Amino acid sequence: MPRRLSLQTKDVNKPKRIPFITTFNPSLPHIPNIIKKHYNLLLSSNRCKNVFQHLPVVAFRRSLNLRDLLVTAKLSSNSSNLQLPSGSFRCGKNCATCPYISDGLTTYTFFSTGETRPIKSNLTCDTKNLIHAIQFNRCNLQYIGETKRRLKDRFNEHRRTIDRLRVVPLSLSPSCVTRKKTAREK
Repeated sequence: MPRRLSLQTKDVNKPKRIPFITTFNPSLPHIPNIIKKHYNLLLSSNRCKNVFQHLPVVAFRRSLNLRDLLVTAKLSSNSSNLQLPSGSFRCGKNCATCPYISDGLTTYTFFSTGETRPIKSNLTCDTKNLIHAIQFNRCNLQYIGETKRRLKDRFNEHRRTIDRLRVVPLSLSPSCVTRKKTAREK
């Protein structure tokens, strides 16, 4: 056969088969056999008969492995070209947490040591995965916490705890809890 003939494209009239895609698992039964067995059910409806003119082809996607579960290759949304200012800022949506945020704060000071450190990221009520500090000005104490959720969600839990005084943190002195105070007063 001449080379020129073998390199020409050929029109092959293969039927367009719709793929049935599922995640691979070794414990799955043999799906192509199940589809063949119940193909007549697809043909029982006129609408499905038009769509599934031919037997669907089975395709498997790879299941997640340990690397997929532990490593993320996605860049955070903060890595965009916009350089947001560092510091703590209110979200601007008038949420219940905004009144407690020190808007424009660029540093924080530890009460116990007097050490001052800069805030290196742009933090709002919607920020996730952060370390937060709550200052109790009445008794001159700070609570340092960590959350992977949005700050507003975690802070709302703190507010409800203080307002209801269900659990009083051990670090709070009796002067902080002698009379019931709301979170706004603390």
